[in-house]
Amino acid sequence: MGTRDNKYLLKGNVEVDEGFFETIVPDDEKDKPKKRGRGSQKQTMAMVFAESERVEKPKKHRRSRRCKYFKMVVTNTFDAETAKGIINKHIRKNSTMISDGYKTYKALEKEFENLITEKIPSKEAHIKLSWVHTAIGNVKKILLGIFHRINPEFLQNYLDEFCFKLNRRYFGLNIFDRTLIACTLT
Repeated sequence: MGTRDNKYLLKGNVEVDEGFFETIVPDDEKDKPKKRGRGSQKQTMAMVFAESERVEKPKKHRRSRRCKYFKMVVTNTFDAETAKGIINKHIRKNSTMISDGYKTYKALEKEFENLITEKIPSKEAHIKLSWVHTAIGNVKKILLGIFHRINPEFLQNYLDEFCFKLNRRYFGLNIFDRTLIACTLT
């Protein structure tokens, strides 16, 4: 499923952020003292992209942006070079990217002229990057509800499955047929 979605590049306005997913601590890390928060041994990081478009006249109590497609990529390091490679692989060149003011994105402002970074208070993050945070929250609940414990090496497969289903949410009953086609072509 992931190889099929990797054929397509996101375009237009793309929300970019990172999510941390709880995974099983590797055996070589079990005896070491545990860190908390960002960089914890219990968490694996993934970059999350959400393509969205502005709605001209949103209905009452609706968001001003409509989501289209999503991508999630697991990464071990989150420096500027790694993020640049992932962005170049999954987003078209002329796309406008919106992200928070984390130092990795600040370093990438020179590389990508269409990258908009701003320091977003945590209370407003769900408003400015609404679709990315919605996708991260949904995939976390699904992973916890179904699998309970995840090995880090399988996380990318689970995220690919989630994005495959999410990107094809309007296919209705044809989703099974599309999945069979994807399986036979890979």
